[in-house]
Amino acid sequence: MLGPDAAADAERLATLARASGATTCLVAWPAGVDGYSALEASADILSANRVRLALEFFPYGALPTLESALAACEAVGWDRCGVLLDTWHFFRSGEPWDLLRSLDPEQIAIVHANDAPAMVSDDLSYESRHRRLPMGSGTFAVAELVSAINSLDYRGVISAEVLSTAFREQEPLEGARTLMDAFRTHWPVG
Repeated sequence: MLGPDAAADAERLATLARASGATTCLVAWPAGVDGYSALEASADILSANRVRLALEFFPYGALPTLESALAACEAVGWDRCGVLLDTWHFFRSGEPWDLLRSLDPEQIAIVHANDAPAMVSDDLSYESRHRRLPMGSGTFAVAELVSAINSLDYRGVISAEVLSTAFREQEPLEGARTLMDAFRTHWPVG
């Protein structure tokens, strides 16, 4: 999370990345934070350690759209910062399909795959953190999104991210099987 301690946080993450061999670090930019200088400082520290930032946009954050995240990544430099493309954020932000289809695969640092039911409240933070579903279990046009990303020839990491109160209550092995089955069904490896 970008904030007043971003440089110190980036130093700690660089240490962890060196120890683990990680090459990507996810970063969120919360609403109300002037994060450009923090983003730049984080990118300086992490890129010096061969770690690229994956910048997440979300409709209730400082970068509410894919377009705003692309502009921030461009400002920092694509070699140091790419977009974290989360399906929940893509659909809930009302992103244009043409923008998604126009991306260069190198602009995408990582993809988070998930689905969601129809919204029951206007609280996007709550909906995002407590009501996600495995791919193909909700209302998102998952097949169209998978087709769009596959057409880009993206070869990077695609990770299931199902933030859900109900899912957290499942036994971990059962939950992992559910996620993998949904992923294999709706995003087959080609």
